[in-house]
Formats: sequence, C-alpha cells, structure tokens
Amino acid sequence: MTRKKGYKKQLPTVLPPPVRPPAPRTSARPETTTPPPAQRPAQRPTAPVQEPATEAASASATPVVAPRVVAPRRPAPSEAAPRVAPAPQVAPGPGPSRSRGPAASLAVAVLLLGVGVGGAAVWWVARDDAPGARRPPAASAGTPGWPAAGTSRTVTEVRADGTVQVTHRIHTTTPIDALDLSLPESESTNPVEASSVEVVADGRQASGPDRVTFTRASYVFDDATTILVRYDLDGVVERSGSAEGRGLVTTTALTVSATQPDDVRVVRSASVLSLACGDSTASLTPCGEADDEGQWTVRLTAGDVGDRVVAAVTVPS
Repeated sequence: MTRKKGYKKQLPTVLPPPVRPPAPRTSARPETTTPPPAQRPAQRPTAPVQEPATEAASASATPVVAPRVVAPRRPAPSEAAPRVAPAPQVAPGPGPSRSRGPAASLAVAVLLLGVGVGGAAVWWVARDDAPGARRPPAASAGTPGWPAAGTSRTVTEVRADGTVQVTHRIHTTTPIDALDLSLPESESTNPVEASSVEVVADGRQASGPDRVTFTRASYVFDDATTILVRYDLDGVVERSGSAEGRGLVTTTALTVSATQPDDVRVVRSASVLSLACGDSTASLTPCGEADDEGQWTVRLTAGDVGDRVVAAVTVPS
C-alpha cells in the first residue's frame, strides 16, 4: 500500500502549478582575467602604459583603475653635460680694432715683411737692369794696377813648364763695347793655343769663348773704358837650338784690337836675359831695361806701338 493514494484523499482539488517569475539572465561570457603588464626595458624612458580595465560582471562592482605614468630617468650629476655659456655678441664697429690678438699681429707682420722683401727684390732686379748698374767707377791714373787713360799694360810671366800667362790691362779714353783677340803670325811649327780666356769690362764679364784655337775670337760687352784680358798660352816658347836651356817668348802672343797710344810691356821669368823689339823677326833690336826685381820693362809710343817684343829667357829643361 502506497502513501500516494492517501495524499490525494486529503486534497479535494488539484491546484495548478504555481507560476514562478523567470530567473534573471546571467551573462554567458566567461570571466576574464587581467594579463600581467609587459616588462619594459631598463633605463629607457617609454610612453605611459595604460593597463586594461578588468571586465567585471557588473559595472558597479568593478573599480576603475587610473593609468600609471612612468617618469623618465633623470641623469646623474656626473653624466650631465656641462653647461656652456653662450659667447657674448659683439656689435660690429666702424673699422678694425686696434687691440688685436697675437695671431692677428703676427699675420700682419708677416704680410708687411713679404711686401718689403718683394719690393726689395723688384728694386734690385731693376737696379741690375739699369744702364751702368753695379759698374765700378772708371779707373784713374792713381788706381793700383791700372794704367792711365790711353795706356795699356801687358805682363807676361813665363812658367817653369814653358807655358805663359798673360795679363793685359787696357784703359781707353772713349768707351768701347767689343774686343777682338787673334793669334799672331808665327814662324814656329808648334801649334799655339790660348786657354782660360777671360775678358772683364768695367768689372763685368764679357760674352765670348774661353779658348782661342783659330784665327780670331770676338767679345762683346756694355760700353766700358777699363778692359782686363787674361789668358794662358801653350806653344809660344821657342827653344834655342844653339844654347841649351834658353828660349824666345813673345810678350803678347794674342793681338788685341784696342791698341792704345802708350803701350807698356813687362816680362817676368826665372831669368830674363834681354828684350828685343821690332816690327818683324828680322828687324829685332835690343830694347827695354831690367829693374831690381829681375823683370824687364819696355815702353812703346807713337809709331812703335804694336811692334813685336821678344824676350830671351832661360827655360828649365
């Protein structure tokens, strides 16, 4: 026997089931969790990071989280760049200041020195190019070694090896600008040659060859009145066939074009025996005289100028 039947007897009527209000709807979305914030690199200022708000089931139950702002790292005092004060602005003046620095003064001094040196060089070149530049004064009668105007003086020195050195000084009365040197006519079969020829006119070197091996050589220069001619000769000593150790030497082996009305010849040797003068070998006559120094001197004037002067000397064998 069941109890169910007894229950039905107690309730005379069957009531309908009670009406219940619908249950409140709940969100089917699962509850989300807030992910941890991403790690930021150390010591590097970044933009403020805003953490996402937590989604709650209801707006009233979840508090609002304010974004956290990360301030940039302030450098240490030792890392901070030194402060440099700005240069003061100088107002432009009307002209260059007198108080200049050492560098500016040095630059100005160098510039002035360069200008001075350049001007001196230009002046020196112009002075050299000017007529008569660097020309010594004309020799006078009292100048040592130089004869008076209108006179020439030739010194012939016979060396021990048989060569001859000739120094010819010419002092003209009027300026000349050229000079000719020529080998004399000689009956000797020995070749005659002049070497180390030097022509100086009023202290300036003339233009011309330094050797004379043929008939003539010309030398040009500016107008001058004092001309120095110097040369060495080989083959001009004619040894004597009858007397051993003796020879004849011509005092002026080269003929000079600028002849003067007064001509002095000097012969120096280890021993000068005598001098002979004449216009040719056949007409030679004794001339000249010896001095205390052992040299012979002869002076030719008027019609005798240009005659041949031959010295009898001793020649070492």
